[in-house]
Amino acid sequence: MVVWQQCRDAGSGCDFVDLYGARVSPEGTVLDAGGFVVSAVPTASQGRPVLASNGADYLVARAGPSSGIWGTKVSKDGVAFDADRRLLLNATDWLGMDLTGNGTNYLLVAVSGSPPSSSVEGMRIANDLTLLDGTPLELSRAEWPFFQHDPAVASAGGDYLAVWMDNFASPVGGPSPRASGHHISGARATTSGSILDWNPLPVCNADGWQGIPRLAGVESGYITTWQDERAGSNSCIYATEVTRSGGVPNSQGIQVASGLEKYGFPDVASDGKDCLIVYQVDGPSGPRGVRANLFHASQSPILSTVGVIPITFWLQSYGFSQGGSIFGTDKTTVWGGGGGRGFNVAVVNLSNLAVEETRNFDTWADRSTGGAHRAFVDYLDGITNGRLVLVAVGDEAGLTQWGDFRCTKLPYAWVDEVIGKLQSLGSTNIAHYCYNDSWGMIFVKGQTTPLAEGLGSGLSFPNPLYLYATLPRTVQRPVMSITTQGGGGGFTTYTLTVTNVVPGRDVEIQYSDALQQSWQHLRTLNNPPTNVVQTSDFIMFSPARCFKANMDGSVQLPPGF
Repeated sequence: MVVWQQCRDAGSGCDFVDLYGARVSPEGTVLDAGGFVVSAVPTASQGRPVLASNGADYLVARAGPSSGIWGTKVSKDGVAFDADRRLLLNATDWLGMDLTGNGTNYLLVAVSGSPPSSSVEGMRIANDLTLLDGTPLELSRAEWPFFQHDPAVASAGGDYLAVWMDNFASPVGGPSPRASGHHISGARATTSGSILDWNPLPVCNADGWQGIPRLAGVESGYITTWQDERAGSNSCIYATEVTRSGGVPNSQGIQVASGLEKYGFPDVASDGKDCLIVYQVDGPSGPRGVRANLFHASQSPILSTVGVIPITFWLQSYGFSQGGSIFGTDKTTVWGGGGGRGFNVAVVNLSNLAVEETRNFDTWADRSTGGAHRAFVDYLDGITNGRLVLVAVGDEAGLTQWGDFRCTKLPYAWVDEVIGKLQSLGSTNIAHYCYNDSWGMIFVKGQTTPLAEGLGSGLSFPNPLYLYATLPRTVQRPVMSITTQGGGGGFTTYTLTVTNVVPGRDVEIQYSDALQQSWQHLRTLNNPPTNVVQTSDFIMFSPARCFKANMDGSVQLPPGF
């Protein structure tokens, strides 16, 4: 489930802010198109929300609307209880909150106070939203003038770990008993509310600035990731492990992302064994996208790289005998010609974005008997919820009369069944279909709002319809291997092999050498049909420093040679 703030526009601006939520299936399907109201107060705004699950339902907490910390429970079915909110805590100085569940209860952590005397406190909350602690738990036990901020909290199934950015500043008028710096510290708390680490755990004590920590629980304990500037202004991403017993095997951290660009705002989530770490990548002109790394905490901690790239599914519908329908993904046609006249369907498995099946139903040929109409309805009923479905008309749909009555619906029950079924799947245009029109819809089975739908008139000449739906996909980042062969006069022959390429995505190979000292275009591999591509041998004069591969400009290798 995800939650967000949404402006309630009163005409000239954002007068009030409500909280909305939406559930997402394991296959990546959004189950609540447009979202549902988590909390709306007629005369007030809702603060920035935090969200956690205890395994049975969800808790959404936030500051405001006037003071205090408020909570709302949300069921797994997407029903928000106490939509007008429930007061959890009368704290007026709790900021920067985070929330986690341990399967039974919740722990809410926040910054209490303001610099230079802020600290991190926590409060355990029962499933019925009653408070389990009479006074907040002192997690950081800060001594003036040290202050903490950006807390994060997670559970490894029972106990909790909170981490935060620890700012050790020298006080005015005297030296600090600790060296100045910005590091990551932490403390564990038991499920019963006992603090296990009165002296903060040194999660990261490397040189330079560390901040924006995020946390996830795994079988062995916890994985913490953060933004790090030990290498200078080009921020890096680091991560490390904290064991259940409070050990930090590597307080310098393991490098997740570092290079010529700037990496920041990390986050991490766990499946209980391993973690996915995501982070923003900035270039010279601003944000360039999001990348991710898999952290294999179940092994001796190692990283493998993945990337988040958009995959676009598209369809074309041609009425008026102009070529049926065509379906595709990105630049690739997966079903040219679309099967023929009538309704054409392509079904996509969102877990791997593979086209599972394509079908054609010639509803024009069977318009007087209804066989294809009812088979089409039965087929739509049988598609598994959560599948992406593309439907397009080729030539003619067999729903209306031809000639002067081209918009008059055929007087058969099976025609009503087709129209009713498509409307139940989210269509608002199919009831207005006329003879030889182009029509198409892209939707997720189980949702009531389509991702895209359109209608093109076929009155005098075909008006082809083009529809697109773009979805994110997490894939392994391209991996490049290089072989070289030295030659005379300083020339070197290189052969590059790139794997983990998404078929149909252009791959650009760039290089940096000792003379140019900047990235130079080498060649583009256009629309490769397989996930392994190899360049032909090429010769360069000066030794190359490193190569990288860009997949449609959205997935990039760090220098690896």
